[in-house]
Amino acid sequence: MADSALYVGLAQARLGKREAVANLRMARSLLEELHRTDPGNALYHEELAKTYFFSGKAMEALGDRRAALGFYRKSLGVYQDLKKQDKNSFEADARMEEAAKGVQSVAVSLSSEPQR
Repeated sequence: MADSALYVGLAQARLGKREAVANLRMARSLLEELHRTDPGNALYHEELAKTYFFSGKAMEALGDRRAALGFYRKSLGVYQDLKKQDKNSFEADARMEEAAKGVQSVAVSLSSEPQR
């Protein structure tokens, strides 16, 4: 169910539909609850990181760069935790790099934004 909500939300965001926010919130909520109930479960950890990452992508597509930055940072943090658990994980390396690029890209765009 979380994956369905995540991918529907991501598709909606790419189409510029604000309904994406509710679907992404549902996906995050479900995965955060699973992670809380079984924090040692690597699959829940990975899915939570992925959900944060795609939430960042979706918020960026909707023009909410501040929210995107927060989600990219959360994703990066979870991937860093995963890497500590499995130092040989090439997938965690690749995903961590993707999340770091998201953080960098959005942070740069926010820093060049005119001050209000």
